[in-house]
Amino acid sequence: GGASFINKTTLDGLGSDWVQAIYASDTTIYVGTDWGLSISTDSGVSFVNKMTADGLASDTVQAVYVSGSTIYVGTDTGLSISTDGGANFTNKTMANGLGSDNIFALFVSGSTVYAGTDMGLSISTDGGLNFINKTTGEGLGNRWVSSVYVSGSTVYAGTRGGLSISTDGGTSFTNITAGLNHTFIFSVFVSNSTIYAGNPGGLNISTDGGASFTSKTTADGLGHKLVRQLFVQ
Repeated sequence: GGASFINKTTLDGLGSDWVQAIYASDTTIYVGTDWGLSISTDSGVSFVNKMTADGLASDTVQAVYVSGSTIYVGTDTGLSISTDGGANFTNKTMANGLGSDNIFALFVSGSTVYAGTDMGLSISTDGGLNFINKTTGEGLGNRWVSSVYVSGSTVYAGTRGGLSISTDGGTSFTNITAGLNHTFIFSVFVSNSTIYAGNPGGLNISTDGGASFTSKTTADGLGHKLVRQLFVQ
């Protein structure tokens, strides 16, 4: 539970010690680094690294999401998708409707793929074949989308200009800044009806759908007020 830790590095097969994204499914762990996607099928004991030679759009992996047997990898030059456990990848770019090839966040719900980029939130309803991009014109607080979380038909997008919430699957957004420690939202996670938003000013928590937030900072025990990633279980 965090009382003690075991560390894994390039000596265990990681492509790099600079870890930017993690996704775990049972005993399989996917680790995105600045030198490929490292995959472990033995709970992190050892890793096999995948790179551009294996079909990745780039060796700089910034986001990972796994849905069933499909791996979605967000890189700085496109979205790489594998349906065979990472043996091969197909790549999607702006030519497929992505707002940008620079992908920071991913979320998958059924056949719908949400990709946060530096030019908007791109949404695909056909498993990543084609995307429609959403920007400030649809209500996003900023075109730069750092994080995304989906619960039912509600989409939460963390942007550089606030927390943007859509209740119609991403067709339109309402942007929230009031009550937040900072409007640059690095990470968002929703558990039941509680919204957690990490930003440079700390951790904000809302239990009323984003109407109001409480604030947690170093005064409450956080190691640093800059919160980049969240996970709630």
